[in-house]
Amino acid sequence: MSLRPTFCNIGKLSHFYPHSIVCFLACLTTFFLAASNILGQSLLSTIHYGDRIEIDVLGSFEYDWRGGLNPEGYLDGFDRVEGQIFALCKSESEVADEVAKLYSRFLRDPVVTVRIIDTSGRPYVFLTGGVRNATRFRLMRRATLQELLVLGGGLTEFASGDVTIFRRPDTSCESEVNGAGRSPRTIRVKISDLLAGNPNANPEVLTGDIVDVNEAFPIYVIGGIARPGRQLFRDELSLSRAVAAAGGLDKNGVSSQVVIYRRVGGTSSVIEANLEQIAQGSAADIELKPYDVIDIGIRGRERRQFPPVVEGTGSPPVPREELPLRVID
Repeated sequence: MSLRPTFCNIGKLSHFYPHSIVCFLACLTTFFLAASNILGQSLLSTIHYGDRIEIDVLGSFEYDWRGGLNPEGYLDGFDRVEGQIFALCKSESEVADEVAKLYSRFLRDPVVTVRIIDTSGRPYVFLTGGVRNATRFRLMRRATLQELLVLGGGLTEFASGDVTIFRRPDTSCESEVNGAGRSPRTIRVKISDLLAGNPNANPEVLTGDIVDVNEAFPIYVIGGIARPGRQLFRDELSLSRAVAAAGGLDKNGVSSQVVIYRRVGGTSSVIEANLEQIAQGSAADIELKPYDVIDIGIRGRERRQFPPVVEGTGSPPVPREELPLRVID
């Protein structure tokens, strides 16, 4: 059975109109339902930070043990024999073999069983950025990027179309990078590729991942404009297009008195423009930059002496540790 659904108009997604976001969410949900029978299995029996571990020795209760890992990844407080056992990112059977080797110094053919009895202490997965509901997730089974996006309520109008996943090998226990030389890595995904059904654009999310839906840079159109406020910057966005997207000038707007306030690095600049001349073709349209503030003149108002102060939108970001928690089981 094919897992690829009939997707919505991808071209509209890049503009992030509200109906495109709803369409995107519906597409993701369809994809998730079709794949749930494959991904709905429990996590592999690999030991992570925060796990509660039980060691059982057949017929020798005095050598049984329960505990977790220390910050270095060894069994914390395992003092039945001399020597430490490194357990982080190892399977239950691998740790059982290590314990059996140590016990074999004084036990004859010990039969050792190692079980992970509690995974609720594992590091969270964080979903932040341009999603409707930033969330902490506790993974009790496998989950994919698209499932998290659905559970996070879908994209906001500020999403840029890219997702970044930051992954630490010591918390994720990613099998491809276990062993010497492990280092953090960053995974970048394009939402358009996910919508197109590209399997490489829907990676499995692992314990400890930080998933950030990148937000687009803003520009601001203020003054004598029909709908003043924040817009999303996109490549090759021009002054005339930004004004049109804001509904055009209001009845008191002065098209010949347009000022663009621009800050790049530590340098500020002021660019004057005339929309009438741009419309007539006698002046070049101006390509905008992220964080530009376009101030449309207002009839009867004197020109500003200082750059305007624009207010950010939305509430201050919530610390990751305080985000609402959701369990995926």
